[in-house]
Amino acid sequence: MPLAAIKEVAGQKTVTRLPRTHKWLKGIVVLRGQIVSVTDLAKFFGLQSNDCGLGKLVVVHTNHQNAITALSVDRIHGIRTIPRDSLRPCPAGLSACKFLSGIAHIEDSVVVLLEPNQMFVCPELANYMH
Repeated sequence: MPLAAIKEVAGQKTVTRLPRTHKWLKGIVVLRGQIVSVTDLAKFFGLQSNDCGLGKLVVVHTNHQNAITALSVDRIHGIRTIPRDSLRPCPAGLSACKFLSGIAHIEDSVVVLLEPNQMFVCPELANYMH
């Protein structure tokens, strides 16, 4: 995810669950007096989620309606500068491609770059943005 989209990284917070919502919507938290929805990215993308509650919240500011949301992540691997010539397009046929700005192979790992402005205009997430 582009560093410019990240407003802050918050530690553990008490998440208030909401009834009758998607499984990937963990609930809401209060951050600096503002109520913010919390999305479990792993569940949103259909991956196994670590629901131990020990993860971090990445608070994201998007250009879409100037919205703020929090993404629940298991861990943060750090900040990397990824050369533009390292970025490759998403392989055809992957449904998640619309949420990615590219994929890079750096050293021995694959880095998938999320595009928050695309993620948060999809109806599933846009409905829960503040």
